[in-house]
Amino acid sequence: LGMIFILIVSITRFLTVIQIGDMPDINALIGYLAPVSAGSMLIAILLDNRLAYFLTMIMALYVGLLTEGNQLFYAITAFVGGTVGIFQVYRLNQTSDLARSGFYIGLVNIVSILTLSLIGGNVTLNLMLVGAAIGAVNGILSAVLMIGALPYLESAFSITSMIKLLELSNPNHELLRKLLMEAPGTYHHSLMVGNLAEASAESISANPLLVRVGAYYHDIGRSEER
Repeated sequence: LGMIFILIVSITRFLTVIQIGDMPDINALIGYLAPVSAGSMLIAILLDNRLAYFLTMIMALYVGLLTEGNQLFYAITAFVGGTVGIFQVYRLNQTSDLARSGFYIGLVNIVSILTLSLIGGNVTLNLMLVGAAIGAVNGILSAVLMIGALPYLESAFSITSMIKLLELSNPNHELLRKLLMEAPGTYHHSLMVGNLAEASAESISANPLLVRVGAYYHDIGRSEER
């Protein structure tokens, strides 16, 4: 948790010192690049989504403190983007959801930046378009940073995340293939139990993916009996 927090704050601090020539208006928009969404999604996937919402608020406050100019606008945009990122990844069904999250974050960033720009006033159309482009880039880069850091954090801290569970649910997994070849009846029984257990978990707001994977492997010892 500390590593994620420090990583996001350090990147944000680095972005605040970037200056693009003699363009003070555009330089004032760099704060919208703070990748708070990446940290929010990592916390939601690796730890807990409720903790991720809380830490998103803290990281957004740090973004406001580390930047200059429209500090409140930067903090609001960071918090909204991070919240959308958490919502997109805390219940993953497939790995493509990770990449898709960047699209939704970019979209909500664009809406937030344009709305806040209109509220603030004294902003030209060109600056609004640049701000929208920065918001879209933020979404994509946040998703890239999250996808790149995720496997290293999983391995370093031995965390069984939703991504690891998706890998275990793949029918091509070595153990599941072995079960299919050596005990096909048990394999199909496990699939049916998995479907029933997943539906039951959804009805009580439990973790359906965790339950389904557990059901797939609950009779894995039958392959050794054969």
